[in-house]
Amino acid sequence: MLSFPYHLLAEWSCFIASILLLRNLDPKFWLVVKLYLFSVVFIESVGRYLIVRNNQWMYNLYTPVEFTFGIWIISKIIDSRKVKYIFLFSYIIFFGYYIIELVKYKGIDTFFNDSSTIGSVIIIGLCILYYYMLFEQDRYVNLLADPAFWFISGYFIFYTTSVGIETFFKKLEGIMVSSTVSLGSVIMDILNLILYGFWIVAFICLRNKRKSLQMS
Repeated sequence: MLSFPYHLLAEWSCFIASILLLRNLDPKFWLVVKLYLFSVVFIESVGRYLIVRNNQWMYNLYTPVEFTFGIWIISKIIDSRKVKYIFLFSYIIFFGYYIIELVKYKGIDTFFNDSSTIGSVIIIGLCILYYYMLFEQDRYVNLLADPAFWFISGYFIFYTTSVGIETFFKKLEGIMVSSTVSLGSVIMDILNLILYGFWIVAFICLRNKRKSLQMS
């Protein structure tokens, strides 16, 4: 059971949930979310079952998609003119590091670890900014029913933990839970279940919020 691709289960579940739960909402905005989730399941499925060896180039090409979406969606959630330059600066920092590694490795065959780490740190920082602005506002918010809170919290837990895992990745990969599964893989599966589980909860909150508005 440990070798079961739980991260794929989480990603596919979230993608299907987005199709089922995000109907009749802002079509342009949520189409981007659905397309992103489709890109996630496509890349992860291809990387696991079709291009198993030498697939670092594929993940390097996908890294800008991952963090461009992450910065964009958090900017939409916060939606404040006061901090719009922070998001612009975040893009500059990430793509700056990405280009540096592209030049450094003279191609995309070696995984861009620094770009991934910087992107993760940026997302963590933006999540903290969201929490700060959330607790600074005077309006009461029921966090358990707030889709933005669940969405951001999934991001925060995932990237905060994954930065630590990337730091000790080789050691964690060397600790085997079974004959074919490392401790690092188990932790990443758990993080994916948390991330996409939280996002599914966010989608449910959005659907319930829309229903309550229609009934009022």
